[in-house]
Amino acid sequence: MKPIRVALSGSGFRLPAHLGALQAIADAGYEVVELSGTSGGSIVASLYASGMSLDVLRELCMSLDWSPMMSFSPWALVASQSLCSGNTLLQYLQKLTDGKKFSDLSIELKVIASDLLTEKEFVFSRAATPDAELATAARASASIPLVFAPVAFANSLLVDGGCCNNMYQRPDHR
Repeated sequence: MKPIRVALSGSGFRLPAHLGALQAIADAGYEVVELSGTSGGSIVASLYASGMSLDVLRELCMSLDWSPMMSFSPWALVASQSLCSGNTLLQYLQKLTDGKKFSDLSIELKVIASDLLTEKEFVFSRAATPDAELATAARASASIPLVFAPVAFANSLLVDGGCCNNMYQRPDHR
């Protein structure tokens, strides 16, 4: 197997494309050794890095009804100035990733969010946030402003990674 590093961009509409790319990479004889994701790409990257097989991931993404994740509430609008709290999405991701943290992974994973307080990207990774749950990182990275409430983490207020960087590149490759 040849090692490869993969970056999955933002947009939940691209979930099938991300899966197709990962399948093509596997079919070509490559092994993903480093994976990064932003927004919708962070969900696929986190599930894959947690150990979910491509077959299970494909079935999940192609059949999943996302509407419960987007349940709008007037209380969420008042409490968090967003249309939904994002708690259902977080709980679902926690279940799918089995509560895994970045320190538990065999693949190097980076999940990109945007920090509202600094107006800069926030990178979840084994080096920077080893005790962070994958679910929390993916939830923060996919937190579309005004749709989902921001995620408070490590003195940051995090929203969709695409607000700062829709495609993460390693700093030494910019």
